[in-house]
Parts: sequence; structure tokens; C-alpha cells
Amino acid sequence: MTAFGGVRFPVRQNDTDYVGHRYPSALTDHLVRQNTKLAFVILGCGVAIWGAAKLAYLSGLRINHTPSLPIGVWSVSPLKAPLQRGQIVSFCPPDRPIFHDALRTGILDHGRCRPGWEPMLKPVIAVPGDRVEVRTSGLIVNGRTVPDSARLTLAMPVIAPGIHTLKQGEIWVASTTHPRSFDSRYFGSIPIDRVEGLAEPVLTWP
Repeated sequence: MTAFGGVRFPVRQNDTDYVGHRYPSALTDHLVRQNTKLAFVILGCGVAIWGAAKLAYLSGLRINHTPSLPIGVWSVSPLKAPLQRGQIVSFCPPDRPIFHDALRTGILDHGRCRPGWEPMLKPVIAVPGDRVEVRTSGLIVNGRTVPDSARLTLAMPVIAPGIHTLKQGEIWVASTTHPRSFDSRYFGSIPIDRVEGLAEPVLTWP
């Protein structure tokens, strides 16, 4: 008999591993069975995690990992009425060079939105018909200053100073709590047809 890890194996014909060590066949069979079980457990866990993530997505749940909004789980529901200032939306960024630059520099992550980046969660600060004034000191919407909207030192181009009146089908988005947010100060207006829905917090911190 041979003992291995507290288990006793009868010595039959010996097997040789890839470095020349000899082990009893019963021990080899035991190790193969244990490794097979472990492989199935890992595969099962992977399938369960994938299924949970797919179910969460189909249920409208999203994970926010950027400080522009509280970090955590958000629920996204379809639009049922025209957007209003102050609402938080999930949108797929349009295919523009600045978003390619953001993906390359790590500001934006890979995801399911075409052509390959993640959706973004941002507060709406301006809707069609609103007047947005861009200054180096910040954004002014219909004569009111947007908090924490002064330009900072993100290594990205910014929208030139000036006045923009939003057309039908356009919105501007910007964080009003995090001054380093990547938002409309850098990429300008977002087409409303890129909006997936309204976002509401489910489990967030702080």
C-alpha cells in the first residue's frame, strides 16, 4: 500500500510522470478524477457567473465604476417621456475620434456598444432648445452655472468656448459633483437616439 495525502492506494503497475517520477496507477487515477471534478466545478462557476451577468443585463442592471456618479449598481429603464435636466441616463457614445482616444488612453473601457466601448452614465444638464455657454471657468446653461464644470487637465481636447443652442434630438451631459468627469465639456452633444434609458441607483456608495 502507498499513502498519499492521507489516502492509501494499492500498489499495482506503476505510472511515470513527465519528469520520471513513478506513481501507483491507483494514485494516478485518483488524481485524474480529482482534477476532472475541479475542472467541472470551475466550469460550472463560470457558467453561473455568466448567466447571472446576462440576467442582470436583461433586467436593466448596470455597474457604475467611475466617480462621476456614486459607484455601485444602477437600474436602467426605457425612456417613456422627453428627457429633463437633472435626469441620469445610460447612453452608448457615438462613433467619434474622441471616444476612440478615450478608449485608447483608458478613460473609457471596452464594452458592448458599437464600435466596442462601454455605455456611460451621466446626468443630463441641457435638453433641446437650451442655451449652453462654454467658458474656461465652466458651463452655463440658460444663464445658470453648472457646478464643478470648470475645465481641468484631462489629456483630452475640449469644446471651444462659445454658445451652443441645442437642436432637436440633442442633449448635453455632465457630472455636477466630480470635476474630472469625462463628459460634454470634452465631446459636446449626444444624440438622444444613443440613450438607452433612465438610470436610478439600486445599491451605491458612498
